[in-house]
Amino acid sequence: MRQFSRSNAIVATLALGSAAAFAGPPAYYYRQLESLPGGRTMPTDLSESGLIAGASGSYAVGQGPFAFVGNATGGVTNVDTMSFTTSSGDVVNAAGQVAGVGHTDFGNNQWFNIIVRHTPGQGMQFLGCLNPSTNGQVHGINAHGDVVGYWNTVPGSFVPSAIYYSEATGLQSINPATADSSGANDINDSRQIAGWVSWVEGFRNAVVWDNGALIDIGATLNATYSEAQFINNAGVVAGTANIAGETRPFLWTQAGGVTLIPLPADASWVSLDAFNEAGTAFGTVSHGALFDETIYRFSLAGGFDDLGTLAPGVACRIADANDNGDLVGLAMDPAYETVPILFTEATGFRDLTKLTTSPIPWFQPRATQINNAGQIVVLGWDDQSMDVAALLSPVAVGDLNCDGATDILDINAFVMAVSSEEQYVQYYPTCNFINADTNKDGVVNVLDVNSFVALLGE
Repeated sequence: MRQFSRSNAIVATLALGSAAAFAGPPAYYYRQLESLPGGRTMPTDLSESGLIAGASGSYAVGQGPFAFVGNATGGVTNVDTMSFTTSSGDVVNAAGQVAGVGHTDFGNNQWFNIIVRHTPGQGMQFLGCLNPSTNGQVHGINAHGDVVGYWNTVPGSFVPSAIYYSEATGLQSINPATADSSGANDINDSRQIAGWVSWVEGFRNAVVWDNGALIDIGATLNATYSEAQFINNAGVVAGTANIAGETRPFLWTQAGGVTLIPLPADASWVSLDAFNEAGTAFGTVSHGALFDETIYRFSLAGGFDDLGTLAPGVACRIADANDNGDLVGLAMDPAYETVPILFTEATGFRDLTKLTTSPIPWFQPRATQINNAGQIVVLGWDDQSMDVAALLSPVAVGDLNCDGATDILDINAFVMAVSSEEQYVQYYPTCNFINADTNKDGVVNVLDVNSFVALLGE
């Protein structure tokens, strides 16, 4: 907490500034996430409100890891209120609901496993399972708090069944009666679910569960394997299919059916790594030689674009995309060293380690999530080989009320930030506290007042 004695003179001085939009150089405020006892912090999802879900702790007795929620200040809260042996926070929505799996060890290799969801103000609740002695995973959560994933139905083997939870239905298997196995990968706010069904062991068909009706996308493909990986709120599906021995990403709409993503003539393999609400798919294309790879994007409206790479001879992988088309992931050189990367339409690919307010001091760092506010989760390993993570937030110097401009409307928020970081974060939970560091010395205090006033006068 940073405090000083405010005076009427300071507030009056700030009020003299004139309104002026501020556009500074691109930079990201680095805030390392705390860890629960045991030291490991392993984020898995980032919400549009800037909340982070994951697991933290260690595998020592009593140290989990346990499901957590992290915030923009780097704080990590254990949301496992049920005293599981271990638990995970796999997905999080904008309301801060976190879903995952809880595990209790009864000894003699006897485990009790169940899907759980934490809701702010309500704590953690059991959602259920198909068999407590088997295990599963949570893959998606929507704005309603509905959850999808899979649960293994046969102890000692892997025979997954797609699962769906809502307040109205409770947890249920949505595996078709005649199917061998299935899995659910994503769910949108209209409760449409993307996944796969295996009608014959060893083969998969991409499917959509549309409020009780099963749409078999794979049946329209001449493929030995297909899977629907993503679905957006418009009902557009992105997935992959193995056709004639080649992996082919595709988009699907209920009106237009399947569109295979066209590939360059020299493509030797291709991946589908991210998909956004704008209906754009992103992935990697290999052009034959090792490290001769580029990133692509494809949409039904815009077609295919080769976005290039960070540098010649460097392989890039995309982990996530936001609705603006910004991408994050990693770049790997021939020595297999990695750096976290960011792509935007305005700047192309950039090395995030060169854009942060503090160094990223880890081994093999990579960026894994980005939201529409431009916040980015970065992971790596420290010198003890412990999992570590940080949240990078865009710096917009002087914009303390997060309206996209630095002007007199920021004065009250600036005074609050200089007075108390805790109070500022409480009132502006999705804003970036470091925006108050207007003299760029790495500290928010009264020494920022003059430079803030100067910004107002520009």
